[in-house]
Amino acid sequence: MSVANRVLAAALVLQLVAVVAVFWPSSDAPGAGQVFPGLEAGSIVAITMSNLEGFEVRVENRGDGCVLPRADDFPCRGGKMLDLAEKIAGLTTGRLVTETASSHRQLRVSDQDFERLVEIELSNGGIHKLYVGSSPRFGSAHVRASDQDKVYLVSTMSGNDAPVDPGNWVDTMYFWADSDEVVSVSVENENGRIDLERDPGGPWSLGQAGPEDVVDQAEAEAVANRASAIRMLAPLGNKEFDTYRLGDPAAVITVETRNSSGASEILVLRIGDPDDPNVGYVAKSSATPYFVVLADFEVRGVVEKAAGDLLEAPPTPAPQTGSGS
Repeated sequence: MSVANRVLAAALVLQLVAVVAVFWPSSDAPGAGQVFPGLEAGSIVAITMSNLEGFEVRVENRGDGCVLPRADDFPCRGGKMLDLAEKIAGLTTGRLVTETASSHRQLRVSDQDFERLVEIELSNGGIHKLYVGSSPRFGSAHVRASDQDKVYLVSTMSGNDAPVDPGNWVDTMYFWADSDEVVSVSVENENGRIDLERDPGGPWSLGQAGPEDVVDQAEAEAVANRASAIRMLAPLGNKEFDTYRLGDPAAVITVETRNSSGASEILVLRIGDPDDPNVGYVAKSSATPYFVVLADFEVRGVVEKAAGDLLEAPPTPAPQTGSGS
């Protein structure tokens, strides 16, 4: 090895030693404390999460559960906010990574570069801010309280625990009926109307079918299942706006169910005609006061479906053979 290469190799070793010295976490200290001393999960009344792409979501504890206040208090999934509050309160100072502010950007916990900024509001009016940064391994992350230079490695929380997509905070099943109890499904869209009916568990009949037509049972079942189980991307709130374009909807789905005791229920879903389907369709179910956004792939098969798509193709006539003399 040349002298120059030896010098370069030695310099590389020194750089690696320096990186390890700065970023290798110290062992868990026996007396490790909380990142936010004295913080209790039950005292957290609101959490706001954001990322550098401009996405942000806020959740609040209203006593009887978590809600999304920016979507007119749409309910969160049970216990999700408390789970995050307990993770935040449980963050410890056991593994100190660095005390150097110049290292914050590399660990993605700086004011200008971070994975998540988590703002925690307390019942006494206090506010904490937490930067959640890079994740050296699954389920772990570098974290920093905004008023400190110290960065800790924690194994109980990562950016995934503080999602900025509202859909990650709610039960996304929006329009649903028990498939075993569905007795009729109708769809109105720009291609006309589809009317499917059946006795519970029986074959589907199509109101638009002619006497010679044969209903494609697999296709009919697929349309009925798709029309009676629709998930949302995110809730919008309980107020309607002209931009939702529900006055002249792209599609209207009506589902009727009948349970074992003979009681029936009718559910109606109106789906707006979006300017850009890539953004999503706004929809409103008769079963809830909330308007939501639906993904294009979730409803395209219903919005674009025509009655003729539910019929089996007629058999191809057998070729005529000539008769010899």
